[in-house]
Amino acid sequence: MAPYFMRYNSGRIHQTLRVTPAMEAGIADHVWTLEEIVRLQARGEVLMATYDQIRDFVRRHSGFDPKTCWIAHVKQLNGLPVRRAWNRRSGSREIPCPPEKRPAIEAALRQLGMI
Repeated sequence: MAPYFMRYNSGRIHQTLRVTPAMEAGIADHVWTLEEIVRLQARGEVLMATYDQIRDFVRRHSGFDPKTCWIAHVKQLNGLPVRRAWNRRSGSREIPCPPEKRPAIEAALRQLGMI
């Protein structure tokens, strides 16, 4: 499923943006070809899904709506890069992911090709 998201975000110009979402976000400077996307996956590089894509997967398959901070916590626990939230007051995580919710979020990360 991750190549689909890469194609959607990096390889297709969106009518309302007039560029790809990746170009709009400043993380790409051109429209990616399918060959480039496949080459990235073949090299084993991590293809990142958005938080909304992760949340939608968890909602559909596990029946709950994970908080963004839970997703960030699970990503961090699995060695994926995360940024410091703009609203975090201290250096520590104020709302860690409950242990019983972690497997569903990790399943989404696996399904989306992130781990």
